[in-house]
Amino acid sequence: MSHMDPIQTVHPSHSVDGPRLLIAHTDLQRAALLKHYMERQGLAVCTVLGGQEAVATVYQDKPDVIILDIPDHESLQICQGLKQDATLGYLPIIVVTEQHERRKELTARLAGADDYVSKPVNEQELFQRVMTLVRIKFQIDRLNTENQNLNHHLQDQNERLQQTLDELKMAIEAAKEAELLKKHIIESVDHELRTPMLQTKSAVAILVDVIRDLAPDEKQDTVARMATQAVARMEELIQNISQLHLIDHIKLIPMIANDAVTQSINALRRSWAQRDKLERVRHNPQKNLPPVVGDRRAVARILFLLLDNALKFSPPDSPVEILIDVNNDSLTFAVQDYGIGIPPEFHSRIFDAFFTIDRGTQKQYGGVGVGLASAQIFARQMNTEIYVKSKPNKGSTFYFSLPIADLNS
Repeated sequence: MSHMDPIQTVHPSHSVDGPRLLIAHTDLQRAALLKHYMERQGLAVCTVLGGQEAVATVYQDKPDVIILDIPDHESLQICQGLKQDATLGYLPIIVVTEQHERRKELTARLAGADDYVSKPVNEQELFQRVMTLVRIKFQIDRLNTENQNLNHHLQDQNERLQQTLDELKMAIEAAKEAELLKKHIIESVDHELRTPMLQTKSAVAILVDVIRDLAPDEKQDTVARMATQAVARMEELIQNISQLHLIDHIKLIPMIANDAVTQSINALRRSWAQRDKLERVRHNPQKNLPPVVGDRRAVARILFLLLDNALKFSPPDSPVEILIDVNNDSLTFAVQDYGIGIPPEFHSRIFDAFFTIDRGTQKQYGGVGVGLASAQIFARQMNTEIYVKSKPNKGSTFYFSLPIADLNS
């Protein structure tokens, strides 16, 4: 057989589509025979002459397995260099050397070779070793890909989590600022407006009396009524805002139910909006009521708001009743009126802030729809709920329950 020209034969070429095998050999004839055998087994084979050609082909063709059948010193140097390059991933290398040279086998292993084959080479055995390394490589590559995907996923999750944490931190800071602002507003209303409001009430009361004494006609009476109603609305607004501090200071302790009822009636007596309707409120205090667990000020505020609502939405000559029923383990507080009632479709919305049944441009009844919403907030702070029973034109009953206190525990 004639000698083959290295310039014409040393270049990579794949003939089939399969696992990619790179053979670096010093004998082109034996390389061609081995290439032919491997291709018949389904491998895509590339042959090169010498180690330098092998290194260049590795970076160009990305083979799956390499067979180095070149001088030992060169194969070990090539093997060690390729194994140290992390960008190549896992690249299996089989080193072929002379038979019975165990020292060279150890040296090849130390250089990073994945397998070692002694000459003469058995093609079938070499193919089996190649395929074993191919399977290992594919498994490692798959695991590396899954690991990379998992790392990317974890990185994305961490970035989203960090973004969520940053947003939560900003929200917490904003909530703290809003809470501080709310407390400042409440304190300002409670301390700065309460005294001027009392002075305004006194001044308006005197002026109303003077107007009615000097000019007791219908026009002057209308002016006096408008002034009184305006002050009453201002007083109600200030009272609603200033009472918000109760929400953060509710204490659930044993309390006397009748004390809360008395406090709510006294609050009505001081209210310009409802003070003239106090005779309509009916309550027969029951003796020997068991104490309940609640906050007296909060219960009184709830009853005040329910009474104010009942007086507002019932005829001027109809009564409003405060009822207390004793159950097995609780007391039920109720405010009952005989007014306009509430349609069934509005029962679930009646406690929404700013919701009013009397809607439209010309409202017959006053209020902006915060009384019942505030009452429900106070109730929930005491771990209870306000419910309503009502029919249109038949009146309404608002009620809530508090547990009886166990004074022996």
